[in-house]
Amino acid sequence: EATLGLAYSLSQEPDYTTHALTVSLVSELLDRMATASVSYRVNIEHVGRARDPSFGEDILGHTLDLGWTQILARGTTLSALGTLGYTDCGPLIGCQASPYRYVGVYGESDVGGAVRLAASERHPDERVRGAVGLRLAQHLGEGVSLHAGYRFYADSWLITGHTADVAIAAGFLGERLLLRAEGRFSWQTAASFYRERYETEGGAPPRWRTADRELTGLWNATAGLRVEGVIDGLGTPSALRLNARLAHTWYRYPNFRPMPRREAWLVGGGLTAEF
Repeated sequence: EATLGLAYSLSQEPDYTTHALTVSLVSELLDRMATASVSYRVNIEHVGRARDPSFGEDILGHTLDLGWTQILARGTTLSALGTLGYTDCGPLIGCQASPYRYVGVYGESDVGGAVRLAASERHPDERVRGAVGLRLAQHLGEGVSLHAGYRFYADSWLITGHTADVAIAAGFLGERLLLRAEGRFSWQTAASFYRERYETEGGAPPRWRTADRELTGLWNATAGLRVEGVIDGLGTPSALRLNARLAHTWYRYPNFRPMPRREAWLVGGGLTAEF
């Protein structure tokens, strides 16, 4: 049994427009003991500056996702995921650069001196990305399950990243109440062209330059708790579903002096009515 999917989305802001088209295929195999999936997405984007019609850059992105989920035993499921992406950008700012961000560049002979000039951010025109991952879901007992995963990432900018996550979920009152505790940790290296201090080359700024902290070497961790509850037998509506989430996240940027650390509390919730 196979399912073919087609999706289109449009996002528009004063300085950014993107069109995304996705084609997907999901098939059950091996007497429904395995599920294979493949999807292809193309993004057509236009980046500009608000109130500046003279500036604009076009971006074309391709992404291929592959997945395989296997039932290993009763209560044990293992999933393997892979993704490959290619982005082709314009010559003005390059891939994932901000048209509003500037980079301080020092003179070649300056030692601890003032910034010689402020140059607009400029990234390479192309970016190839790939990632592979594994996810395990294990039933531990009545109403209790364990979920864990690992993902490795690498790209043509020489960034490599590792992400691990684990969660345990427990259901109560006939699955009307669900508690989920989760944790996530990730670590990555810096882009090949990132520098803590950029210096002029022959009086000009380096060809590639960035002030994006997400392209530096960094790590982050998140720990959280999620609660979901169902109230049924109400008549109209037939059921109410409530959820709430509380999490804390830590970011560390050891090589980014303007913001070496960032922390935040994340609070969310929702209510859904079924009729």
